[in-house]
Amino acid sequence: DQYEAPPPRDTVPKVMHAKLAHAQAVLEGIALADYAQIESNAMALKRISQGGDWLAHESETYFEFSAEFRKTCDDLINHSRAQSMQAIVADYTNLTHSCVACHDYLRMERQTKDLSGRVSMWSQP
Repeated sequence: DQYEAPPPRDTVPKVMHAKLAHAQAVLEGIALADYAQIESNAMALKRISQGGDWLAHESETYFEFSAEFRKTCDDLINHSRAQSMQAIVADYTNLTHSCVACHDYLRMERQTKDLSGRVSMWSQP
């Protein structure tokens, strides 16, 4: 299979900062029971994950993590529309778990493989 080329170094931190900001806005929406805020930020998260700048690694495992992330965003969107707070909280937990598991995977890959060009979201280019 041919995979899309990884993004330039400076786009990965920007994408991760945007992802973090929208995930925090989802949590704020949960605290305020603001279903529109939850829905719009879950939609933004899904859009981010569909862009080429999202691609941080080329592997089936990474693609599976990304697909799981998008499915959880869809769940958040649907449960926001249904105003089902209990389901939204479970979705947000799943979203967080998905992010942590993927970042753990990428850290392990960096230790065992040459992933040049990959940087922390906190790195300065």
